Amino acid sequence: MLTRSEAAAPPWLLPLLVVLLVISGVCGLVYQVLWLRLLALTFGVTVHAAATVLATFMGGLALGSLLAGRLADRSPSPLRLFGLVELSIGVCALASPIVLAGLQAAFLRLSPYLGDSLVLGSLIRIVLSSAVLLVPTALMGATMPIVIKSSLSRMEGLGSRVGVLYAANTGGAIAGTLLAGLYLIPQVGLSRGFLVAASLNTAVGLIAMIASRLMPKPGLAPVTA
Repeated sequence: MLTRSEAAAPPWLLPLLVVLLVISGVCGLVYQVLWLRLLALTFGVTVHAAATVLATFMGGLALGSLLAGRLADRSPSPLRLFGLVELSIGVCALASPIVLAGLQAAFLRLSPYLGDSLVLGSLIRIVLSSAVLLVPTALMGATMPIVIKSSLSRMEGLGSRVGVLYAANTGGAIAGTLLAGLYLIPQVGLSRGFLVAASLNTAVGLIAMIASRLMPKPGLAPVTA
């Protein structure tokens, strides 16, 4: 009796995923800085406004990680799924300024009814922030579980592989924060900053989808009693 067995991962897969995760991490934190800057123009530069935006951002990441873990286990090609997620992040990012413009108009209409209520004001900020950030941040949170699934054909080396991938993504995030704060915002501007990061996401997505076609197919192995 034959059963389907997983093919060994090619030697180029882990280095490729490291590079792609570095770039993905750069984009994620570029978006975070840009979103904080744009939302500050709407909600104001206060501790409560910043905390609300950050909480929404982190909540989206957590939700994406939770859902993607289950989805990656069911996907026949996690690497292709990773590519689709990256392309989707780029599309959402390009739409962000347009959605944020609508958000600003909605918040200005609601502001006279908020008064001095901290609870009501925070609730409105959470709802409006979620309308902009929840989908793209959930997609960002989905990348790590999917990439980890893509990199593993066997359980050997699980800890070291996960450590390398996580470090690559975190290193990219650090670089993205510096890139956005020191160069993109002062030199390129907010709108073009989104375009630069979305272009990088698109490149990551396309490379991942091409690489998924080069992955060896699972073979058939005999079942022993």
